[in-house]
Order: sequence, then structure tokens, then C-alpha cells
Amino acid sequence: MERKARILIIEDDPEYQEIIGRLCEEAASELDVKGTAISVASNLEKAQRLLQNSVKRGQPFDLVTIDINLRDRRAAPAKQRGTVEEHKEGLNFLENLKASCPETCALIVSAEVWRTGEYRHIIEALDKHASAFLEKHELDREEFKRIVQGTLYYAEAIEHKNAKWFGSAARKWRKAKELAPKLNFPVNVGDILQAVMQNPITGLPSGKLISDQLRLLLPEEKKDWAVLNVRIDHLADFYDHYGVTAGDAALYFMADTLKDAMSRSGATGDFLGHTLHNDFIVITSVDKVEAIREQSVTLFAEQMGKLYHFREHERGYIEVEDKRGEKEQVPLMSLEIGILTADDGRASRAELHASGHAHLQAPGGSHAARAARGRTAHARAEARRAGTAPGRDAAGRRRAAPFAVEGDRPPVAHAAQSRLARHGRGRSRVADALRARPRPATRSAPRSGDESGRP
Repeated sequence: MERKARILIIEDDPEYQEIIGRLCEEAASELDVKGTAISVASNLEKAQRLLQNSVKRGQPFDLVTIDINLRDRRAAPAKQRGTVEEHKEGLNFLENLKASCPETCALIVSAEVWRTGEYRHIIEALDKHASAFLEKHELDREEFKRIVQGTLYYAEAIEHKNAKWFGSAARKWRKAKELAPKLNFPVNVGDILQAVMQNPITGLPSGKLISDQLRLLLPEEKKDWAVLNVRIDHLADFYDHYGVTAGDAALYFMADTLKDAMSRSGATGDFLGHTLHNDFIVITSVDKVEAIREQSVTLFAEQMGKLYHFREHERGYIEVEDKRGEKEQVPLMSLEIGILTADDGRASRAELHASGHAHLQAPGGSHAARAARGRTAHARAEARRAGTAPGRDAAGRRRAAPFAVEGDRPPVAHAAQSRLARHGRGRSRVADALRARPRPATRSAPRSGDESGRP
């Protein structure tokens, strides 16, 4: 951990103040933290004051341990002892903690069950904000230390999540769950990160997760890696022709195809992500990259026909309106694959660095996903009437840029990513396999200026 651990112990018994404090220090020292700041309060008033000061400083406690009964009934005069019902100051503090620091873990370390044989105060504490209950007269010290370490990792995950360091937050969260799997954390960081860092259509890792994976390849000692950027050509036309539901199904199909190719030809630690709307990324080793590419091309060519009407699949194209409102023939979807490996030298790492920055700029969430695929037939027709079609240049040629990012991109990212797209060794089209299929004689003549009939 890169900072001090901040812990508040609310306990009126000096013996247990020392025991709990020592265990917390031992647990934190095993994580190599930069020191441990432990505050101790023996009454509710001091605990409230310490909590308020921590909030004002902007350094809330990572962990708070609370004794429900903050009055030592053995030491109090008989007329002041009262009943157990009258002494539950710890429960009152829990309410204030939840209001001021809703993300802070609170552990009930109390002798209430040992003293009274009843669980109602414990259940009430767990309902209010507490993450767990531990009986202090039967305290398992190793278990307590693991719980403390889990809460410290959780606190770091919260900090990194708030700072939008999502990759680091995910790692800290996984460690917290490993150390304290039964702890009821106030915030499920995993659910939040899953929503932020996954593509809303395919559920594959996206955005910051991909950037973090690319950055892991940057050190010079990393010698065995390869990156495939897989783009689906003509996906926007497919959306326009068949609609959003069918277009999303095509993305699901592409994700499943890549997973299948990786399971057949890849290794256990390979990574698959969904960079933008029609771009996917695969990170593997140099010896696996060509096999995954070939397997992806083959599986896509074999199964793609089920996405189209059988007549359109047989003739090899669909018809959409061009910028003059006339029907134009658009080829079926095909794959465009670029490969970058560690064997390409220093330039490959420069491209990875630029690509990592580009992924950071890709907005996430369902709204962005809808914007990426929301070129409806009406919007496309309007753009064409204005003289340019989305995804095409002024001459009507289709643009292509792997690792494309919605919005502005740094010039270095744009140049590096274009070079990856032009990587000759890794370029492949499923359309090559489809062109071998015989075409009916009734197919329309190609458009003027394009002898191949392709856009």
C-alpha cells in the first residue's frame, strides 16, 4: 500500500484497546504500508470528535472497530449501571458513521453475546452499517488480521475508484475479497467497476481495463506478446439494413467467435476486449497470434451467414441508399485484422503507449454505446444529402482506423494506430473466402469508378 493505514478503535476497556491496536498494527505491517495511524476513543463524545476531524481533513478512516457498550458496567457505581438496553452507544455511533462516511468499514468487536446471550443488538448493528461482528472474548487473532487487511485493501479500492484508476481499483477489490470473503463491505466495488469497465453490449472488458492491459506490455523485459486489433467492416450498413437488435446480435456473434478462436488456438492467460463499437482487441503470445487470426477468420466465414437473410447471403451483398438516394450494393460484413508484436521493436511499444492513451478517452456507458451505433437510416440519409456519408470521405471511400476513438484523439495516437492497421503481415479479410463462392448472373453492374463493385 502506498499510504498510511487510518484506523479508529472505539473501546472502553484499556486491555482490549491494546490488543486490538496491536493486531491492527501487525496486520497493516504485513502489507508494507507507510505507517499506521491508530486513534483510540473510550467514549462516544471522543469518537464523534475524531470522526468529524477526519472528515474535515478529507482523510476518512479506513476501518472503525466499535464496542456496542461503551460503559464498563463492572466499574460503574451500582446506581449508574442500569440495564444493557441503556448502554448501546456503539449503535448510535454507527448511525453517524453511515451518514458521514458511508464507504467506511465498521467492525463490531464486542462482548454483548458473551455478556447477555442475546443477538438482537448485533443484528441491529449489522442492519445499520456494520460489516461484521466479532466476539472479543473469543477473538481469533489470525482471522481478525485477515479481516483488517481486507478492509485496508477495500479502502484503497474505494480511493482508486473515486480517482477513476479503475484497473488498480479492480485489483485491490479482488485482494480484499480474497482476504475477507465473508465481510459485508458497505460498497460493492466490483459491481461499480463492472458497469464502468465493460462494454454494455458484449460485456467484454473495455476502456481503462484495456489501457491497463496494454501498459503491462510496455516494459522492455516483456518479450513475448502480440496484439490483434479486429475490426468488423460494413457493420454500420448492417445496422441500417437490419436494425439495432440484429446489429447488437452481430456484436455478440463476433465476441463469441473470438472467444471460440482463443479457446481453440490461444493460451489460458490471453485477453479479449471490446475497444469501441466495431473493434475488438486480443492480447496473446507471439507463437499463438497467427493461429488465433486464422481461426477467427475461418469461424467468422463459416458462421456469418446466419446473421443475414439467406437470399442476401447467397448473392453476397445487401442494398442500402447512397447519398443520392439510390440503391447501392454493400458487401457482407468482413474482418480486418492488424497485428503488432514485441518483435516489431521500439516502435511497437510507442504504438502501445499511444493506443493506451486513446482507450482512456473512449467514453463508456449505455448512452455512448447508443451514440456509437445510433446512425439510423434517417441520419445516414441526411448526412449523404449534405454530401458526405458517415464513415466515408468526400470521394465516398470508406475510412478505416483500428483503435478508433469517439471524440478527439491525440495526433500521436491517430498516427500510431493507423500504422497498426496497415501492418501488412496481419491484414486479412473474410471477404476473400466469400468471393470464391459463385455469384448469380443477375447481379447488378458495379458502380462507376469502382471496378470491383465494392465500396
